[in-house]
Amino acid sequence: MFARRGSSDPMSFFIVLGFFCLIIGISIVQSILDKKRREAIKNYCGRHGLSYKETASNVPSIAWSFSLLSEKGHSNTWQTEMSGNRGDYFFSIFEHHYVTGSGKSRHSHTDTICVLRNSAINMPQFFVRDESLIFDSLGKLFGGQDINFSEDPVFSRKFVLQGMVEPSIREFFDKNVRAVFVNHHITGYRYEGFRDCFAVSMSGSLDIDARLAFLSCSMAIFKNIVPREEQEYLS
Repeated sequence: MFARRGSSDPMSFFIVLGFFCLIIGISIVQSILDKKRREAIKNYCGRHGLSYKETASNVPSIAWSFSLLSEKGHSNTWQTEMSGNRGDYFFSIFEHHYVTGSGKSRHSHTDTICVLRNSAINMPQFFVRDESLIFDSLGKLFGGQDINFSEDPVFSRKFVLQGMVEPSIREFFDKNVRAVFVNHHITGYRYEGFRDCFAVSMSGSLDIDARLAFLSCSMAIFKNIVPREEQEYLS
């Protein structure tokens, strides 16, 4: 009986060793692929006259007050920034890395964020995200905010809309603006705006092609919700 138990120990050891080698191998491959992804972004910026920085520093100061950019968990960093201008619009795309939990409950997270700016724009402060039927219904029972429009049930069912000054937000989110969000939204995108800045966030990191698609989608929304510089919406 003891001999049989002892003979199985080497097998257990090699199984555990193989498991750890697999984990280390996956980590090395991911590191190599991430380095190549970052190099591709940097090279694209160099070829197209855009700025590239390992640490985000070109983000408009007001955008740092956005909840999309606020610190989450711990070990927060904002990295891999590409920035520049497209017409009258400044853009900055970068990654927000942070950690939640510790020990066995430790998890690393990455969001990709696109910040857009046009100095001729003046928007109210607002936040828009997908609505979760179950969780947001429970949230409303405890006073969670969701600005709805009785005349637009499609928008109201699809999104949670929040902000400090509801009358200004209702005025800004007219039928045309609501239609832009309904028609251009991609599930999982989160939006925030205030004054001349607009930010879009999504989970995960992106290669250069996906970043450019993310930028195009973000700009399509921003350009179509603010072609009315003569109006002021701030209280």
